[in-house]
Amino acid sequence: MNRFQRVIFRHVPVFLAVLGVGLIWANAPVSAFEPYSEEALRRHVTHLAGPPLEGRGDSSRKLVASELADHFAAAGLGPLFVDEQGKPSYFQVIPDKADETGHRPEFGRNVGAILPGSDPDLAGQYVIVGVHYDHLGMRNGETYYGADDNATGVAMLLELSRRLAERKDNTSKRTIVFVAFDLEERMLWGSRWFASHPPIELSQVQLFVTADMIGRSLGNLAKSVVFLLGVEHSNELEDVVGQLEIPLDLEVGRLGIDLVGTRSDYGPFRDRQVPFAFFSTGEHPDYHTPFDTPDKVEYAKLANICSCVEQLVTMAADSNVRFTWNRLPEYGLNEPQILKRLVQILLEADESHEKELTSVQRYLVTSVEARCNKVLANGELNEGDRAWLARMAQVLLLTVF
Repeated sequence: MNRFQRVIFRHVPVFLAVLGVGLIWANAPVSAFEPYSEEALRRHVTHLAGPPLEGRGDSSRKLVASELADHFAAAGLGPLFVDEQGKPSYFQVIPDKADETGHRPEFGRNVGAILPGSDPDLAGQYVIVGVHYDHLGMRNGETYYGADDNATGVAMLLELSRRLAERKDNTSKRTIVFVAFDLEERMLWGSRWFASHPPIELSQVQLFVTADMIGRSLGNLAKSVVFLLGVEHSNELEDVVGQLEIPLDLEVGRLGIDLVGTRSDYGPFRDRQVPFAFFSTGEHPDYHTPFDTPDKVEYAKLANICSCVEQLVTMAADSNVRFTWNRLPEYGLNEPQILKRLVQILLEADESHEKELTSVQRYLVTSVEARCNKVLANGELNEGDRAWLARMAQVLLLTVF
């Protein structure tokens, strides 16, 4: 997650993702996809968030970029970019400001690879999977390891790209692009540069999928939940998400992106009206601290989330339907349903003393529960209801946490 957004979610153990959420509940069928290896994911996260890489800051980002390019090459994936000499390259150089001579030195580099589509009519359309690999580096002698932010997303990208590249008899119809963005922690500089200098036609991008912090639990409370944001902006994407086979011990919570703002690398694509899906398990107490370490990642949960991402990517890449942008999304009863669900989680945490509430906080929480019950009984979420949900979420953020 980028540093600019730090204050917004700093105190959010549950209600960060309170609004716009609709859960695909845990009694959905088990995914038929081959399970992801927890051990492989652990190896990636442990390496990326280990002491030698010093938090993937200025001292090591270039090394990490080279390692990512080596991974793509070893998987048999071709380079996405071309260099200044017109030769294929896995790197997209992001220049810094010009010096006194007018030269613009390298500031960062995106890393990208491509898996060509098999359908002559659809291979010129794209599904992009992009995550950021940078973190905060060393500060005041301490290492900010960034295990969840965002070594977990990079681990997903590495395993997903390898698995899809190894498919011999099931090549996707559309071309799949894999990108590791640099400089997300610096105002999304890497993804903004990519979107401004795309190596492919953005008008032909059917879906952008990203994941940022997918290995923990929101506030250490929503243990089984991963949030999925942005789906409301594409009816075709809604249809695909409705076909996901969710692992038994995972809940996918839908969140409207307008209530969260720009949280990660989907921002430049959203601004260009490219349909997108953003996976995140939300902020936890170790966010942007030296304590975001590999030992705290929930690898079984991460593996389940990777399965959902793979399903979404492959179904979108194999679909014959063109994805369109829905400028005015419609919201149903998912929002009050999930607000009620998360309020109940908070009340249970209070009862078990995991998160103790004051009498005033308890009154606010129970009032929200009652209002949600009323909305659900009416069977309709109107504009006033949604505005109320937004206000109450803000009140809870300011007063309960």
